[in-house]
Amino acid sequence: MPTRRFSWLMVYLLMNLGAFGIVALIRNEIYSEEIADYAGLYRTSPMLAVGMLICLFSLVGIPPTGGFIGKFAIFSALFNAAKYQPIMYAVFIIGVLNTVFSLFYYINVLRVMWISEPQEAGRVAQVPLASKSGEYVSLLALGVLVTGTLFVTPVFKVAGHVSTLLFSGLVP
Repeated sequence: MPTRRFSWLMVYLLMNLGAFGIVALIRNEIYSEEIADYAGLYRTSPMLAVGMLICLFSLVGIPPTGGFIGKFAIFSALFNAAKYQPIMYAVFIIGVLNTVFSLFYYINVLRVMWISEPQEAGRVAQVPLASKSGEYVSLLALGVLVTGTLFVTPVFKVAGHVSTLLFSGLVP
């Protein structure tokens, strides 16, 4: 059981460290936390833009990232639990709506990074791949992708075990 918990903890840690780490790297380069200042980041620092894309896709739960496996396991456990406790349908729907809302927010961040033209008068974030920061982003992004394929079985087993424990006493 500790190995299974560790695998999901690793996925969660990697995707959050990646996303927040990239935001910190960008802030340190451009001295701004405004999303509008991320415009055209893919041109000036493609490593940061690709890393952020992978981390945000994982946070939303898009395959083949580790976040997809976790969200799928949680949603399937909620849906199965709703057979015994109909209130779980409401929790399921709230979870799906939360995912959809976060998708719109994250897509906006990615739109600014990948589609918007860079601002002429602003500082530019430049983090080359062959730097400590570039290696950090690369390792975390790769970790998020790898956990999406390596930890599939342990995450599903944990979700099934937890839903059984939570709802076995609730069945009439």
